[in-house]
Amino acid sequence: MREIPVSRKQLHEKVADLVRADILQKLKPGDKLDGERGLAGRFGVSVATVREALRSLAQDDLVQRRHGSGTYVSDRSRAQHVGVLIELNAVQPGASQFHLRVGQELRAFFLEHGVAARL
Repeated sequence: MREIPVSRKQLHEKVADLVRADILQKLKPGDKLDGERGLAGRFGVSVATVREALRSLAQDDLVQRRHGSGTYVSDRSRAQHVGVLIELNAVQPGASQFHLRVGQELRAFFLEHGVAARL
């Protein structure tokens, strides 16, 4: 007997995946998404589920939510943010050399990939 994989994603994650696919395949930066009620009807879910999905997409910088106006596709070319948190132990010998080297390696990596870096 063949096993069928069961999706463990929550409903709002599934809706977010569907909207994400639309954004990446069909929409352009600045395009307005359907309203929350329209999306809820389209996917057969509650408005609260859609709201949570859009909140997740906004957190990923795929959409911008404008109060009273709607939800718009973000300009993905500007959404290239990377944060690096390094714990500094100033007492440890060579710690500052290590952090300097990490900074240099990160800068080289970003330059190599054509991404502006501010370190």
